[in-house]
Amino acid sequence: MDVTGQWQMIQGDLILTANISPVEPDGSFKGVVTWNNGNSIGGGKGYIRDGIFVFRVSWSNNSEGIYTGVPDAQGRLVGSTFNVFNPSQISTWSSDRSVV
Repeated sequence: MDVTGQWQMIQGDLILTANISPVEPDGSFKGVVTWNNGNSIGGGKGYIRDGIFVFRVSWSNNSEGIYTGVPDAQGRLVGSTFNVFNPSQISTWSSDRSVV
């Protein structure tokens, strides 16, 4: 799975821009995500294991989200996210490009 570089995460009406560092041999990576025309920013760490993408993002508004996803038939990541501090806040998301 190649998640390195800049790509977009579509979460409902939000379009987030992710910049992901090269994935390490153990599957871990770091990344920065922006939305709201760059006015909101988050950074975090994640990993890819057994074909599953997991990314924990700490946002500038003191919230944190965990994004999980797997490639769909077209190779795009599809999955869900939730607010770490309020797990009932759940949303779906997808990537704008193939990762396989």
